[in-house]
Amino acid sequence: KATDRARPLLEAAATAGVLRPMLYLQLARLRYSDMKDATGSGARVSAAQAAPILEVLEKARTLQPVTAEVYQCFVVLFADLAEPLTPAQHATIDEAARLFPRDAELIFAGAKLKRDQGDPAGAAHLIDLGLAATSNSSLRAKFERLRGTLTARLETP
Repeated sequence: KATDRARPLLEAAATAGVLRPMLYLQLARLRYSDMKDATGSGARVSAAQAAPILEVLEKARTLQPVTAEVYQCFVVLFADLAEPLTPAQHATIDEAARLFPRDAELIFAGAKLKRDQGDPAGAAHLIDLGLAATSNSSLRAKFERLRGTLTARLETP
């Protein structure tokens, strides 16, 4: 399998400190796949299980060029965590929206995650950004449906 041959090379390059964001993104994807294989596709994971993936995603995030794909991986991983997101993890979602204000799919995923994490105000802000970022009627409808799920949460003290 190609990934089995690539993994040692990717791991060695990461250990050597190669400054290529795609290297760390691909390594994060491989590690994520390993984690899901070990835990099952629908299972929640602990921060400890996610740590090796977060480590390489954080490295990718510090390198140029910064890509939306790195932040998409963060959002997917954060959605799998059993524990509530930390303030730093919430800030990563916000950073994604700031850096990629035209990526409505990424913003939608971040808004949904914020809603699921009990941050309806943060979700509402991202929904507004996402609606401003897209003219796609299907995606706009998804944002509006998501906004509809926030009403009760925003009204609850």
